[in-house]
Amino acid sequence: MTANPSQAWRDKHAQMAYFDSIGASELEITRPHNCGRVYNFLLQTKIDTVLTLYAQPLTGRVVLDLCCGSGMDAEFLYRAGARVVGVDISFGALRGAQERARRYDLQYDLIVADAESLPFRDRAFDLTFVHDGLHHLSDPQAGLSEMLRVADSAALITEPARALATAVGVRVGIAETVEESGNRVYRFTEGELRQAFAAAGYSQSRFARYAMFYRQSPLPIFRLFESAPAFAIFRGLYWLLNLLVGRWGNKMAAVTERF
Repeated sequence: MTANPSQAWRDKHAQMAYFDSIGASELEITRPHNCGRVYNFLLQTKIDTVLTLYAQPLTGRVVLDLCCGSGMDAEFLYRAGARVVGVDISFGALRGAQERARRYDLQYDLIVADAESLPFRDRAFDLTFVHDGLHHLSDPQAGLSEMLRVADSAALITEPARALATAVGVRVGIAETVEESGNRVYRFTEGELRQAFAAAGYSQSRFARYAMFYRQSPLPIFRLFESAPAFAIFRGLYWLLNLLVGRWGNKMAAVTERF
């Protein structure tokens, strides 16, 4: 996390500029559509993991999608039955989300807002949701605190985990410490999340760890698994890998609820 306020301000504006520049790109508007079976499977698996932890239908629930970007997660949530409000600090990203809604006949509201200081009252939404958004922030803990503050019943989180697998990935060059957008990648531990949940008054939490690797753009190797038999092999190997080592994996899903 960035301690220096002037540095935090510069980091925030660098993030805005980066996502303004790519937010309405064809890839951002369309992914995971047209990205192939493997890419779609991996992203759907991330969403399904956290929704399985929640274990309740989203139908009719008002969900705040934090750091919504070009609307990919808002689309997943909308198709699961939620009424979605997406917030992002980038105008360019929200333009991409508007175009996604037009192309794929989606309905969600979009608001320009800073995830570290949300313009909403306490407990304004049934649920809050974030997918790989907190780790972009200058102050990830502030973003986490805000999403817990404005959720009435539950917060759903899927973020990079601080883990041995991640450290190994950084060492061999397949995981990043600084992303292309300029932010240092902040990785939470389960202990940090539990502490934040308890401090915000949440009484029950569930976690899942798993291993997963992909890039923003589909990796060329994914094309080898597009046929039905090859994709079945890929999917089987993925589940086997996670059965064996997923509990120590580089990704973490968390759901915390108020009772």
